[in-house]
Amino acid sequence: AWRKAEAVGTERRVSSAAIVEMEREHPGTFANRDPTAGRGLIAPRTPCPVLYGIRGDSEAIVDAAHRFLQSRDDVERSENHAVHRTNQVSDHHLLGSHVGTVLSAVEETQGGHASLVVYDGEWIHRLVAFSESGPVNRLLRSFVIGDMVEWVGLPSPEDGAIHLERLRLVELVPRTSTRPSCCDRSMRSAGSEQPLRCLTCGATHSKVWIVRTALQLGESNHQGWVEPTPSNRRHLAKPLDRGLPQLAKNQD
Repeated sequence: AWRKAEAVGTERRVSSAAIVEMEREHPGTFANRDPTAGRGLIAPRTPCPVLYGIRGDSEAIVDAAHRFLQSRDDVERSENHAVHRTNQVSDHHLLGSHVGTVLSAVEETQGGHASLVVYDGEWIHRLVAFSESGPVNRLLRSFVIGDMVEWVGLPSPEDGAIHLERLRLVELVPRTSTRPSCCDRSMRSAGSEQPLRCLTCGATHSKVWIVRTALQLGESNHQGWVEPTPSNRRHLAKPLDRGLPQLAKNQD
């Protein structure tokens, strides 16, 4: 939808409440807002003539959603509107996912970016997770040598490193996390061939280490996959709730 000429350059009036209600009333729309940042994604933040752009599964769906917004008092009236077919949230820029084994420890660079090296059975790749990728960056930082991982991303034209868009842990090598806890503290060894003991209440426990699982390492409800928050995704990136990545043909 486009703005009236006299409104261009002024602050847009498209309330967050209107976007939330539109999403609820018209579930065939998508990528309308970023709940992690508490803001809408349909209105540009530049002084251009566009009022908003609604993404949806069909012409009828986006047209109905537009008319819904225009019926509300908390949304600016548009001058005109049109429906366009695009490849947004299609993953058309990607060839599928790849699986490999971690070969190196995580390297961190200034700004909170992280990377490591993996081997996919044929080629060695460097995977890069920028700090802005949020859950992807945090998951990559948890990997250790020997973990099997699956990723989706684009190779950099500069050095060939894979800039990650989605990531998951397939299989992890054992790693220890901590001793059992008691009274909000880790239990301590009471000596050779002695059980662990709580220094606060005196309770004992057999000597064990708590091992983290794949589920504990991730932040996902999508079979282990994580992705950046909506505000930090490419326009072409398909959200996980619209479908999980499929293996690239050369890795089937």
